[in-house]
Amino acid sequence: MKVPANSLGLTCGFMAALEAGLATAQSVSKPPNFLFIMADDQDLKLDSMSHMPLTTKHMQDKGMSFVNHFVTTALCCPSRVSLLTGRQAHNTNVTDVHPPWGGYPKFINQGFNDNYLPVWMQNAGYDTYYTGKLMNAHSIDNYDEPHAAGFNGSDFLLDPYTYDYMNATYQRNHDLPVSYLGRHTTEVLTEKAMDFLEDALTGERPFFLTVTPIAPHSNMNGTSGAGQGPLWMDEPIPEERHKHLFPEAKVPRTANFNPKEPTGVSWIYDLPYRNQSVVDYNDHYYRQRLRALQGVDELVNSLIARLEASAEIDNTYIIYTSDNGFHIGQHRLPPGKTCAFDEDIRVPFFIRGPGIPEGQQQDIVTTHIDIAPTLFSLASLPLRDDFDGTPMPIADVKGTLHEHVAVEYWGQAMLEGGLSNLGTPTVPNNTYKAVRILSQEYNLFYSVWCNNEHELYDLSTDPYQVNNLHPRVSPKNATILGYDIPTVIDRLDALLLVLKSCKGRTCIKPWEVLHPDGSVQNLLEALDAQYDAFYHDQPKVSYDRIVSNAEYPVVPPASSGKSTGIATKGSIRAHWPGSVRSAPAHFLEATPFVAISVLTTVRTSQSGYLKPAGPVAWPKSAAMEAFLAVAVPPRHVTSPEDQPSPFSALPSVEDHDSTTRFTPYIHLYFAHFHPLWPILHRATFNPSDEPLLLLQAVSMIGLWVSDEPSAREVAIGLHRKLGSAILSQRENWTHALPFYTEAFDKENNTSIVEQATASRCPVATYQAILLYLIFSLVLNHNSIDNSTSNNDNTGICTIPRPLDLTLTISKMDHHILSLLVGTCLRNRIFYYPQMMERYHHTMQSVTCIWVGMEELKRLGLALYRVCRLCGSGSDRLASEVDSVEGGEGRKILRISDLQFPPPDSRHLWEAQSDREMSRLLQMEACRSGMRLDGRDEENWISSWLCTTQRDFGTKGSLLSRVRTLLVLSQYASYAAISSGMKGTS
Repeated sequence: MKVPANSLGLTCGFMAALEAGLATAQSVSKPPNFLFIMADDQDLKLDSMSHMPLTTKHMQDKGMSFVNHFVTTALCCPSRVSLLTGRQAHNTNVTDVHPPWGGYPKFINQGFNDNYLPVWMQNAGYDTYYTGKLMNAHSIDNYDEPHAAGFNGSDFLLDPYTYDYMNATYQRNHDLPVSYLGRHTTEVLTEKAMDFLEDALTGERPFFLTVTPIAPHSNMNGTSGAGQGPLWMDEPIPEERHKHLFPEAKVPRTANFNPKEPTGVSWIYDLPYRNQSVVDYNDHYYRQRLRALQGVDELVNSLIARLEASAEIDNTYIIYTSDNGFHIGQHRLPPGKTCAFDEDIRVPFFIRGPGIPEGQQQDIVTTHIDIAPTLFSLASLPLRDDFDGTPMPIADVKGTLHEHVAVEYWGQAMLEGGLSNLGTPTVPNNTYKAVRILSQEYNLFYSVWCNNEHELYDLSTDPYQVNNLHPRVSPKNATILGYDIPTVIDRLDALLLVLKSCKGRTCIKPWEVLHPDGSVQNLLEALDAQYDAFYHDQPKVSYDRIVSNAEYPVVPPASSGKSTGIATKGSIRAHWPGSVRSAPAHFLEATPFVAISVLTTVRTSQSGYLKPAGPVAWPKSAAMEAFLAVAVPPRHVTSPEDQPSPFSALPSVEDHDSTTRFTPYIHLYFAHFHPLWPILHRATFNPSDEPLLLLQAVSMIGLWVSDEPSAREVAIGLHRKLGSAILSQRENWTHALPFYTEAFDKENNTSIVEQATASRCPVATYQAILLYLIFSLVLNHNSIDNSTSNNDNTGICTIPRPLDLTLTISKMDHHILSLLVGTCLRNRIFYYPQMMERYHHTMQSVTCIWVGMEELKRLGLALYRVCRLCGSGSDRLASEVDSVEGGEGRKILRISDLQFPPPDSRHLWEAQSDREMSRLLQMEACRSGMRLDGRDEENWISSWLCTTQRDFGTKGSLLSRVRTLLVLSQYASYAAISSGMKGTS
């Protein structure tokens, strides 16, 4: 079957106009210039363009409008990097706005600074200029580490002042940053853009000028986060002359605006109906966005007017677009983006220039992934093999057209504005994969969320996406195109399984993966009844567990072969404090490192998995085979060629049950080690959900106490490898900056610390490092070295090594200990009031908060115990710690540093399973005389939390009450520690 011509959206009139225009374009010998203007968070669906008359006149009336233009990730930084590279976010591995998973540091670490659009254009002979926002986490501290490459001239907005409308900081070329306090950022940007345009027009080479204002993005002072609560993104600020405009404008009252019945899935479905005060605020917010856009409208006018006054206007392509869309009140959502609704992913896209018909509207599906290939085509450059997109039908109608958009998102939803009524600027678990597919025959959206909820919308009849047709929530007899819903879903799900991990041509021609013979080219053809069995039998897209920013590419199914399986896997211990947006919070790496594989070596298979390459040099026994067979899976790698993450001795991702191989060693850990060092909460410790480093550290101790031959030598080897890795990445974990905390003391450089952050509060990393140090005490290295020489030919150590502690600790481990203590002190994780406050800013359950606080207490007690055992008499070590502690005393960790009440609720702490934990919680609730509601876990409480949850009236705030409790309780705790700590306290 052939693709229906009308499904591609091309008309004879458009073809004729395009051919006529091409004749003019071909008469120009000089390569074309490019002016690329990109707004920040500008919507299309909410009618913002109707309030930009100058841009409409210059771009829409004089050029072509693409009304079905989409972004593939509704978040600033991932969308911008995808645009600059022509790749999906799952192939750039830049999936967030902050390190470690996004932002400028991630962009640099992925190697894109010498491999993205401005570099390519510069290499092609263009003078390249850029002013405005480049991407998130491009800051006053890292702008030269290294400088952004590929520009003849640049003047970047820098964090933490990027979104501060009246206090922007710009950094020109290689000069120092300059603050523009008191001046509106769009006014400053206009001056800079006009200056670069003058430079470009006086040059002899073609130019590529990019101008990226921040409007209408929310206003935000990025310096207000340290110790002052969450960073709220408030309404944008217009220029003074625009503040009175549009007094009657309101958010369009479409069917999805504050609907009476909930819509969507996951956390969106649970949003409350908004009262009139919130609706009025949303209208005000909307008006502020329109007003802020007036400066952008005038910026566009100034740039194009200058071009029209020059001889270059007829040889310049001008593009106007936005990095992502925006919603305000739709589906009851507060202002923001990050969702997959059309408001967030459909954006303006206008282009004018040589050969482009004026006033044309095009309904072909295009995406930001297509922009780089389009620019290459317009500049007559050969397309790159690593492009995931294809040229738009602008100056070359021979480009491959597509009807689909692959939409993806990892991590949290970000809420903006002052009246979100959710008490937090973020909502966890907004991870989803989706496909948007449309032609003249159909207009569909299908998504799979991280909690395995699904959405299916037929926008032909439901343009505002309020009627979810998925069978789990819709009547059984619903149809699309005359087909029953399950039949359509089978096709869409198989298409999504291809697109969610596609690369290169498979992103452009996904149906060819499913039908290599070319028999199917679009959804309509795939719906043929002859393929029913094939699509029904395909594996369905699902999430094995809720993960933040973790994905494994797979080879999708093809009609001639079997699928390799689901693409997502991983874990996050949700009860840790800090910004969940930075999760998983317990991996050390911020940049790629060579994988550490003590138990196996690895090779990359064609499917993108890392598989065991065979036996390793460690002495093995039959009893150890299961454990030694583990593989090293990648964690959110972008392609089969990428390096895996460090600390990755986890079971193969192909065997979902293979984490059970760790079970015997974890049981041994809790049976023999936990009574002496109760650091981890047993009931919530799940091997399949633990961070890799912690799992390795626990397994290392379990191996040590096992009776299996060679297990101890494997444990020793793992210990050595972990120590080396911990040191090699010390910049990442020693500089972890908590999200809700006061700034570091004046002797520390907060900005550099934040730049190096791999996780904002990696407590599980600290636990793993502490276990490593305790194991260092267990080992008597001289004895081990002597004993291994007496081993027999099997390599089995003949001298038993019990868990007796020695005071032998290496110089390297002394250094790690001092670094760990210094990190904990700088991050103030033993300061009880601060940690309590920070935990309460998370979206976690009270159960998780209680476990997290109890583990923090025991981490401090155990770390103090290790410091006592190691002693403080070493002049070298004392001098190291003095530099951290300001010269006070010679002890590594002082009693006064442990500022928390004693550990609480021992019966809850000693629970050995989730079932036992639930039973004890019920008993706790009964003892407290409180109601236990499954939907509101805050109704059960242990004694300390019960106190902090109540209104203290005239006695002060929650924090002051906690401090009062602290003063009354800490001395008993310290007395117990001082008198010789055993067990918990």
